[in-house]
Amino acid sequence: MKVMVRYLPWLLLVLALIAAATFGSLWQEARSKADAEDELRAQATEFIDDLTSISAATAEADAEAIKEWAVGDFGNEAEVFYGPKAIDAVVEAEATTEGDIQELFVQSLADGEGSVFAVVDYTVTNAGTDEPKTDTVRLSVEMIDSEAGWKVNRVRIFESPGTPPAGFG
Repeated sequence: MKVMVRYLPWLLLVLALIAAATFGSLWQEARSKADAEDELRAQATEFIDDLTSISAATAEADAEAIKEWAVGDFGNEAEVFYGPKAIDAVVEAEATTEGDIQELFVQSLADGEGSVFAVVDYTVTNAGTDEPKTDTVRLSVEMIDSEAGWKVNRVRIFESPGTPPAGFG
């Protein structure tokens, strides 16, 4: 009995250290996931701001900024939708779009891939309209964490039901 009493404090110390190490490891894992989600959220916000804020005065630089994000499926689309003809059309129409992210949620994040869902209010003005047109779109953005940072692989745009995009109706 004296032997057990003699080792009991040491046994309790070892158990406490094991519990502390387990808690620390779980906490660190949770913190790492939260940090990764924060990084994905920040990068997605920057991309969506680039995607939804274009000006005739800076159309070429705006298009290049969008294309710098693009890889995979979105890379192919960006070359067409933000190419020279599109830039010329924006400049000729004296168009400006301004996006305002209302909500942005991380949908998934694993193995260097993540997706976000965003609700964006945006306003379109151009030389052919008297008043700015506003609309709300929902975006699903799939991103890949590459050596060059987060890149956009796919963008899905969900319009408001029954309404054409702002500036097209």
